[in-house]
Amino acid sequence: MFVRDYMLAAPITIGMDSSVAEALEIMETKKIRQLPVVSGDKLVGMVTEKQILKVSPSPVSSLNVFETRYFLEKLKVSEIMSGFPLALTPDTTIEEAAVYLREHKLGSVPVLDGDRLAGIISITNIFDAMVKCREYDLTGTILIIETMDRPGLLADVHQLLSSAGVRVKETIYHVKENKQAKIKLRLATSVGRQLVEGLENMGLTVTAD
Repeated sequence: MFVRDYMLAAPITIGMDSSVAEALEIMETKKIRQLPVVSGDKLVGMVTEKQILKVSPSPVSSLNVFETRYFLEKLKVSEIMSGFPLALTPDTTIEEAAVYLREHKLGSVPVLDGDRLAGIISITNIFDAMVKCREYDLTGTILIIETMDRPGLLADVHQLLSSAGVRVKETIYHVKENKQAKIKLRLATSVGRQLVEGLENMGLTVTAD
């Protein structure tokens, strides 16, 4: 799964010379918190709701609502926008995008094709992609294995299942800080007692659902 398949391909943008008042109006109307700033079709920065609030006159200032509006209309987006933002490419995988957004604590990120703005990918888009991918794997038997992590553990488990003619549809492998490993397997068939005993004989704690 790639970013190009799930990104918003025609995001709302704003020009560098547009007013901050216009940017704020777009955000309020479209219920979004940031806007890509473009020059032609090239991304040059981002402007966020937080940046606008930072430069807006305080509610306790002497300016009335009309004066505040006038101030924001005179202020250009280019004067408050952030510089060239973090970005991904259309060929980035959804998994890589998820990790990237988490590492940088972002809700969304621009997608660039060269220096051209190709779209925006958000946490919601990524969730949608992952849910769609997993929709076809929600059936089957769940097998949960817990043990201390060791080299070759997952390979040994898969080898035993394969030799028993059991097809694995999905594997989730997680290791805690104390080296305790938890393996969640989604199997295409039901699990017999003999198979469970085979796993337990490997020193594994097994729970079948």
